[in-house]
Amino acid sequence: MGGEPLALLMRPGNAGANNADDHITLLRRAYRALPGSQRGGNIGHKILVRTDGAGGTRNVAAYLHSRGFAYSLGIRVTDKIGALVSTMSDEIKQGVLRPGANGGVTDADTAYVADITGLLSTGKAGEYGINLDSFPTGTRVIVRVEYPAAGCQLRITDVDGRRVTAFITDSAGQPQVLDLRHRGRGRCEQRIKDAKDLSFLAVPHHSFAAKKARTAARSWWWLWDPGSLRARLLSTAATVARHARQVRVHLDGHAPHTGLLAAALAQIRSLNRLFRFQSALIAPRSPPE
Repeated sequence: MGGEPLALLMRPGNAGANNADDHITLLRRAYRALPGSQRGGNIGHKILVRTDGAGGTRNVAAYLHSRGFAYSLGIRVTDKIGALVSTMSDEIKQGVLRPGANGGVTDADTAYVADITGLLSTGKAGEYGINLDSFPTGTRVIVRVEYPAAGCQLRITDVDGRRVTAFITDSAGQPQVLDLRHRGRGRCEQRIKDAKDLSFLAVPHHSFAAKKARTAARSWWWLWDPGSLRARLLSTAATVARHARQVRVHLDGHAPHTGLLAAALAQIRSLNRLFRFQSALIAPRSPPE
């Protein structure tokens, strides 16, 4: 849908992250927002629902399965799953697919994905933190193991210095292909991050329109999010000088983005002048005495 949200759900501050009823309510609203949903069914094609670990519950999976939706839901990785991954044979490991035409496949010694559904079935029900018997038939568990990005802290479930994540899905196919598909939901995480940077979540407000923010289309080199915009532009050193009833801002000429910031301020001044001119045009005239 072009990156636009289909539905929003306001919840109390003490609401749990993995509340299945809230997830199902939001999914219903999102489905109704799709064009053609009033006709029922799956509007002519298979719908895939992807969530993070908060949505990986049996009730959400059961609801999606009953509606005929495909799902790819993140799940919590327990220490026992981490221990299980550390003892897997190399035969079931597959290199991670990198996105893009020239992405390629990683060496399994660096990062890998694996379908551990069969390994989980060898233990007792719920022994690894997930009971597949309570999920729809055909549910698979796929793990991804890779070295975390610089600055990320390791967790107790990480194995040999590598981050372990997992998701469940009812889709057939190679684990590395399904993993690449699941990682596509990172776009949603970026939208949430941008919304927080733009104070979109600082509600209530007197109107929804007052919290709405649109961003200009980014060219291939323009990849700043709102947080980076603040950090790079608003951290530029400057001094304020007052003279002859004027206030001037002297920007640091050696800062890397001074020219961009100066252009932005000039645009703001231009918009302010235009706004004042338009206000003068529509201002009511005083009645003649």
